[in-house]
Amino acid sequence: FITAVCETKPESYVPFPTEKFCYPVLNKSLWIAYAQPGYYKFLKDYLDIQPFNFISYDFDEIVDPKQRLWRYMQEIKRLSRFDPSGREYLYEANQDVIDHNFRVLTSGQLVANWWKHDDLIKDNMDQLVFEQLGDRHMPLLVTQLQTVLKVSLI
Repeated sequence: FITAVCETKPESYVPFPTEKFCYPVLNKSLWIAYAQPGYYKFLKDYLDIQPFNFISYDFDEIVDPKQRLWRYMQEIKRLSRFDPSGREYLYEANQDVIDHNFRVLTSGQLVANWWKHDDLIKDNMDQLVFEQLGDRHMPLLVTQLQTVLKVSLI
């Protein structure tokens, strides 16, 4: 009925969509993703991927990953309560969104939107890499910055 997607690094604080959301879009499925805060806003505002009108995306605004996961799971639980006729109705009621997102993905528009916002996406990627490295690599990062910038960092 609905595909549950878990994006890469959902515990991060910057939205960074990967290919994972593309699979249900290509299959013309309903889907919901556990991802970084602001993920759905990012998809809509920058990539023109539209949200479904029956999902409560309140969890998308929660910064704490554990609380966001809890709310995500609550939404999946709510959605799982629909009987077969309710599921069919939701699919049909969202057919325009399903078709729109499919067109965006298959027409090349998603790639064009991605490149149009390439600097923002690269900044998000840099932030993800920085978060991944963590505190244990901070001395190495400081040394590399000092070398590249030829300055002393305190």
